[in-house]
Amino acid sequence: SYPSQQQSQQSSHSCRPHKQYLYYVLREQPIWRSLRFWNAAFFDALQTERSNRPTPTQRQLNQYNKQDITDENQFQQNITFGQLGAFTHNMHSFGLPKELCNEFLRKQSTIANLPPEQISILRENIEFMYCH
Repeated sequence: SYPSQQQSQQSSHSCRPHKQYLYYVLREQPIWRSLRFWNAAFFDALQTERSNRPTPTQRQLNQYNKQDITDENQFQQNITFGQLGAFTHNMHSFGLPKELCNEFLRKQSTIANLPPEQISILRENIEFMYCH
């Protein structure tokens, strides 16, 4: 079993070593409250994910048929959808207010032009996380 936060931290005057979980230290850092940080981290995560399957060039797109273009768009939307789900979960885990989480979702889903169905699923997930 895990010791509680209170049990894992001892007085700073003590010479005995003490355990302090990194999560508790990191969670209080001001950077997590910055929407600018989350936007930059999200962009980086998308770029990393997309590097596994590079985005086609304009020349390649010109050779695609309608189904190929639809498939490519769906693939890119699914990457964004998955990353938004992970990021909004992390934002909740770091104790960010629901309003900030929703603002992040609104901005990133607009930029990515996500379909309304995916946006709705992500909004419902945020509601669920913050109600439980």
